[in-house]
Amino acid sequence: GTCWLWGEYATVTGNTANLPEYPVPPTPTPSPTPTVTATPTLAPPASVNNVTMDMACPNAIHSGTLKWEDKSNNEDGFNIYINGSKVASIPANSTSYIVASAPGGPFLPGIASIFEVEAFNAAGTAAKKSVTKGCP
Repeated sequence: GTCWLWGEYATVTGNTANLPEYPVPPTPTPSPTPTVTATPTLAPPASVNNVTMDMACPNAIHSGTLKWEDKSNNEDGFNIYINGSKVASIPANSTSYIVASAPGGPFLPGIASIFEVEAFNAAGTAAKKSVTKGCP
């Protein structure tokens, strides 16, 4: 094989006139080192703000519209809770949910209910924000 040796480390003896000469190989071009790009870490969404419940209380059928301010830009949706039970998951960028109840449903006359909204995404959930409202 071919071997390159720095001249000062070699001792040459004998006739070197018939030795072949080889050109010095070109200096290799360094290949670029890939730049590592940091992958952003997904954070849980921000909590909603200003949760309100516009309650309608005709006769024994109670209903209403739950409203809030969307304070996040990375939610996948919102979970809606009534009295601690999850009743719905709705799409991102929503700011209201219509709550309907049949007679004897979750809205009993004279007893307030707790309505909560929670933003969520793949990283987790925001703190629930709530409002308490009832019908006479």
